[in-house]
Amino acid sequence: MTKDEYATRVSSAASTLLYELGVEEWKKENPGENFFAFWDKVDGYDKQHEVVDGILAGFDWKDAVEILQVSEQNPDDVDSGLYEGCGWKQILACIAFEVFSWDIYAEAQRMYDENEEPTKLARYPTNDRQIGFYPKTKTYRLRTTQKQFTHACIMSDFIKVIFQEGNYFKKPPRTMDAVVFEGKITKKHQGAVVECRRIYLQGFEGRKIEELVPECEQYGMREEKKKR
Repeated sequence: MTKDEYATRVSSAASTLLYELGVEEWKKENPGENFFAFWDKVDGYDKQHEVVDGILAGFDWKDAVEILQVSEQNPDDVDSGLYEGCGWKQILACIAFEVFSWDIYAEAQRMYDENEEPTKLARYPTNDRQIGFYPKTKTYRLRTTQKQFTHACIMSDFIKVIFQEGNYFKKPPRTMDAVVFEGKITKKHQGAVVECRRIYLQGFEGRKIEELVPECEQYGMREEKKKR
């Protein structure tokens, strides 16, 4: 990857971040406010992590090395506590994740300050650990019975379907094996609908996501087909 290719990747990621944070609406409602006020008000850090995680899902140590070679950030500035005790491949991935995040933050600030509209949205990749739809979405509906509800965690921007025998909330598992459906949530009677940007695995080492998404139907989660 060349520096120009990396710059394009960072730019599209920053554009995606600003778009997801609703920067245009914010500027209309808060004329003259600086980037730092915007970032604090919209909880930019959490969304930044979500966007980077979606874009870099499935990247390996070789991809990490490419990022570290072209980024101008200093990898020594990454807090070693983030990767303490990890193997060298995980260390490289962790450092590259942070470096990429910093580059995106800097580019997002530049775009904000220069009133550059977020138009070049990044695509989320599909691999063994993730199914990416973004910038499009796919609708999934969770219909919960009392039994199924013990396997579903509904949050503001994701639904986590937990694979665990018995009641997860009474006896948490030692490992968290779950399929996560990320996107805008609308709560419905006995369940919820998610406009899914991506689906990814949490845990399930050695398993493929294409095998596990169909199994979520037993817990009440399935794709909602569009009416013709």
